[in-house]
Amino acid sequence: MTIDSDRDQNLGDQLDALLYRWDEYRRRPVVIAACLASMMLVLGIVWFWSQRASDAPEMPIEDRIPVVSLTPASPPATAPQPVLVHVTGAVAHPGVYQLSDGDRVFDALERAGGATSAGQPDRLNLAAPVQDGMQVRVPVEGEPVAAVGAAEGSITGPLDLNSATAAQLESLPGVGPATSAAIVSYRSEVGRFGSVADLLGVRGIGEAKLAALDGLVTVR
Repeated sequence: MTIDSDRDQNLGDQLDALLYRWDEYRRRPVVIAACLASMMLVLGIVWFWSQRASDAPEMPIEDRIPVVSLTPASPPATAPQPVLVHVTGAVAHPGVYQLSDGDRVFDALERAGGATSAGQPDRLNLAAPVQDGMQVRVPVEGEPVAAVGAAEGSITGPLDLNSATAAQLESLPGVGPATSAAIVSYRSEVGRFGSVADLLGVRGIGEAKLAALDGLVTVR
């Protein structure tokens, strides 16, 4: 019984001692200020780290989505268009031949079997590009050659009055837009030319102009 009483008395003394110390600390301003400073420091650290977390930039949605670029396929290469060329004159096999766009006059001659021994292909522009509907005529010795530019049809040899276009007719000496239109109108109204002399029936063509066209035009 005495032991228990002594233990209770010691606990009571210890509690009184703690309360006494706390009361002394509570009355000291330095201790209170230190406690407040510690609390403020802890709160400041917590606030600082919370602000850093909120200020961190968020990656935009479009930056997080992978971008796939689709390269358009190159358009397929177009096949060369066929070109029909009439090869006539001093060639082995005269006729109409199908060539490719971009072929030259010498390609047309090769398709026709080349020039004959009487032909003079060197008088032609063998490097001229062929065009659809054109005529390549290989001349013989003494036969005149009417040279027409590529933009006007690239026809070599005398012009056929029954198939030449107005632009091709204008390449002839003394034939302007009015005369070439009159020749085309004659074919439409009267019919095909039977001979070169029929040009005298075209308005604007007389004996002098017909003589100037001698060897430069023909009728087929």
